[in-house]
Amino acid sequence: MKHHNLIAVTPLMLIAFVVGCASSNEPALSGASSTNGKYVARMSYYGNHPEEKRILEIVSRDNGSPIFECVVERNVKFSWSPDGDAVSLVDNFASNENRVHVVDLSQGQTILLISRENAHIQASTVPAPVNYSHVYFSDIKWIGRNKIRLAIEMYNSLSAEVPNSYSGSYDVELSRR
Repeated sequence: MKHHNLIAVTPLMLIAFVVGCASSNEPALSGASSTNGKYVARMSYYGNHPEEKRILEIVSRDNGSPIFECVVERNVKFSWSPDGDAVSLVDNFASNENRVHVVDLSQGQTILLISRENAHIQASTVPAPVNYSHVYFSDIKWIGRNKIRLAIEMYNSLSAEVPNSYSGSYDVELSRR
């Protein structure tokens, strides 16, 4: 089985992306390439300072046209599918929770969004995350073309009906053409 590493985009990497993009007269296509080489993930900045608005863009390597964009509040980790036509993103948008997007790049659309509000729907064995103050998804691994495995950790129970904390993993089937 081939493993695909998650790539964390940190503020230092963001600066490197900007410097790399700003110094070229060609369309800026520096960044992390998809496994099939058709797409590139890069950071863009809007405003007067990189902290004002950061956008993770996934663009076509052929012409640089945007396929998908995601506002980055804190940081994001992503993992390309084995065929390179999809990407999973762990969006660390808040200090006490994050969410997962799975994007079909051939259509440029999010095909799955997993958050504290709906994680128990995909995995009935997982306690409802809305009953915890802290919910984190991580370690997304692609298991073939149409399935991902992800870890979930939840802390500080808000309900006596669930354990104080929970840690586990589960598989999610994807609907892709």
